[in-house]
Amino acid sequence: MLDELAPDFNLGLITNGPSVAQWEKINHTDCQKYFDSIIVSGDLDVEKPSKDIYDMAFRELQVSS
Repeated sequence: MLDELAPDFNLGLITNGPSVAQWEKINHTDCQKYFDSIIVSGDLDVEKPSKDIYDMAFRELQVSS
């Protein structure tokens, strides 16, 4: 599905959790190639379901909320 979507859409990934663990999963699955924005809450002081983390993704993807 990601192979089909990524060429035509800006895709974002938002994940909660400790930075090291989440990036390990992302790197292990090699999924970063599909996403235009990857936000790991462990890298920030905000996490889902806070609106702020979604607003950050919208800005990175250059879409309006």
